[in-house]
Amino acid sequence: MEKSTCQVWWAAPGLARSWHEDLLTPPERERMVRLRRHEDKQRLMIGNALLRLTIAQAAGCPVGEVVIDRSCPDCEKPHGKPTVVGHDLHVSVSHSGNRVAVALTRVAQVGIDVEQVDPRVHVNELLANILSPDEIATDMDFFTRWARKEAVLKATGLGLRMPMSKLTLGPQGLIGFDRPCVLRDLQPGPGYCAAVAVLTDAPIEIDERDGSWLLDRGDDA
Repeated sequence: MEKSTCQVWWAAPGLARSWHEDLLTPPERERMVRLRRHEDKQRLMIGNALLRLTIAQAAGCPVGEVVIDRSCPDCEKPHGKPTVVGHDLHVSVSHSGNRVAVALTRVAQVGIDVEQVDPRVHVNELLANILSPDEIATDMDFFTRWARKEAVLKATGLGLRMPMSKLTLGPQGLIGFDRPCVLRDLQPGPGYCAAVAVLTDAPIEIDERDGSWLLDRGDDA
């Protein structure tokens, strides 16, 4: 993977196979068991499997040697931003509906978010919670706005600790943000919105890829 590239790997939860569960750590398995819906279990399993497989490919190591630290900076429980141990790789993972996405780069901290467009969501009520005081409710799609802001928050590692209303989006990206940030929309397919954020001001290429072959081949990839 080139230094100036951010790879985005796409997959579907339906690709889940029994051996993918073997790639999960005990805490990840425990979290999966606690999920009630089968589709939620599949999304979590594919997200973690694809994350490890893409790291192994980029790092040139067996997938069994991939170590990911998810320690929360506040409570140290394993639900924080994933950090790759021992390699100069920054990663992020997201899933919604029939989409699972992993972002991988050597450039800087990265965040990715994918959202299934749900017509049942009362977007006008939610907009009040995510718009900044300086933000005008233009014709920007609600789910596009949400995905962009969520990607930025995931890149910073702040997540829910920083309200979306603290971020201001403009036509060219973030306005008045205190860090350099490349923010790009992705191509998740009809019925979805997605974005990736990389905390850099350097030129960067976004390389979107189909991850299904990795999930089929595993360590043979």
